[in-house]
Amino acid sequence: MTGEQELIPVLSEDLQEFKKAGIDVGEISRLLHSVATGMKARGQAAKAAQPSGLTPAEIAVLEAGGARGLSGDSAKTAPAKRQMAVIQLEMEYLRLKNTSLDGQQVAKKLKVSQARVRQRALPGNAGLYSYRTPSGERRFPLWQFHDSTIIPYLRELLKALNPDLHPVTVQRFMTTEHPDLESPALHDCLSPRDWLITGHQHEDVLVLARDL
Repeated sequence: MTGEQELIPVLSEDLQEFKKAGIDVGEISRLLHSVATGMKARGQAAKAAQPSGLTPAEIAVLEAGGARGLSGDSAKTAPAKRQMAVIQLEMEYLRLKNTSLDGQQVAKKLKVSQARVRQRALPGNAGLYSYRTPSGERRFPLWQFHDSTIIPYLRELLKALNPDLHPVTVQRFMTTEHPDLESPALHDCLSPRDWLITGHQHEDVLVLARDL
């Protein structure tokens, strides 16, 4: 489904900023690829062939996660593009955190008890998607809700998703139009969320989710 990853160079000091934003180092390569893809679509993508400025240990961590273009002998990095990626990721995470609901808000929206919300968020057979902030607070992103209920086939979707995916990765996937989800009726490509809400074949989304 995807080709070779095109990564924006990262410097050591940026890793600290990711950690402050609650983004695990093991997810950075995957998230940066997602950001690079979005930047390329707007004509702003950077070519991955610049030295990263990372230590050998940091490069090993990122390359183990599939990162490319982190080492090399080019004369200089692309600091402006690198900084843009860092800022965009931080803003995406903060936006996600600020717009997500807490357990009480979810209970009110779904008209159930908070105990029921906690139960549905349990791993293994979850009926709600949630994540923990660095402070330990459980948050529920808005993409999984539609009016006063959840989107169709959410439980099946959560079984298909890798539980180790960062919530920013999941949010991007669910809310970004996908070329493989072209609706004949609407004559347009839809995001996985909209695809499910509009009653299209849910297995199409599950296939994409398994490939993340």
